[in-house]
Amino acid sequence: MESAPKFKPLMIVVAVVGVAYPFAVYFGLQLFSPLVIALALISFLIVRILSSWREKKQVRELVALSLTLSCVVLLSFVDQLLAIKSYPVALSLSLASLFTYSLLNPPSMIERFARMVEPNLNEQGVRYTRKVTMVWIGFFICNAVVSFGTAVYGDLEVWTFYNGFLSYVCVGGLMGVEFIVRQFVKKHHRGDQA
Repeated sequence: MESAPKFKPLMIVVAVVGVAYPFAVYFGLQLFSPLVIALALISFLIVRILSSWREKKQVRELVALSLTLSCVVLLSFVDQLLAIKSYPVALSLSLASLFTYSLLNPPSMIERFARMVEPNLNEQGVRYTRKVTMVWIGFFICNAVVSFGTAVYGDLEVWTFYNGFLSYVCVGGLMGVEFIVRQFVKKHHRGDQA
C-alpha cells in the first residue's frame, strides 16, 4: 500500500520562497545591493540542488535546477539586477521543459496529476491530459516571455507586479478555465457512452 506523500519543511520553504520571491527582491533591494540578493538566490538554488540530489530526485529536476543556477550565476557577472530578475523566467522555462519532456516520455505531467485522483484513467482521458499538458507548455513559454520583458524593459515595480501577482492570477485563471472545460468534456464523454 502506497503511503501519502509527506510534506517536508524544505518543500514548504521552496513553495513560500517561490511565491514571495518577487516581493522579497522588491523589499530586499531597499536594504541590500543586487549582489547580496543574487548571492542569496544562488545559495538557495545550491541548497535545492543538494537536497534534490540527497532525496534522489529525478535527473530532469536536477538538470532544471542546475540550468537555473547556471543562468543566474552567469548573469550575475554581467548584471546582478537582471540576474535576480531572471529567476521567474528560468522557472517558467524549466517547467515548460519538464512538461515537454513528459510529453515525449509518457505519461504526460497532467496525466500524472490526474491519476492521483483517478487512477484508472481511460484512453480518452489520457488524450485529454496530453492536450492540457500542451496548453500548459504554451502558457509557461508565454509567461517566460512576458517575465523576460518585465525584467529587461520594466522597472522593479512592474516586474514585481507581474511576477508576484499577475502571473499567479493567470495561472489561477487557466486552472479555472481548464476545470470548466474538463467538466464539459466529461459530460460529453458520458453522453457518448449512453
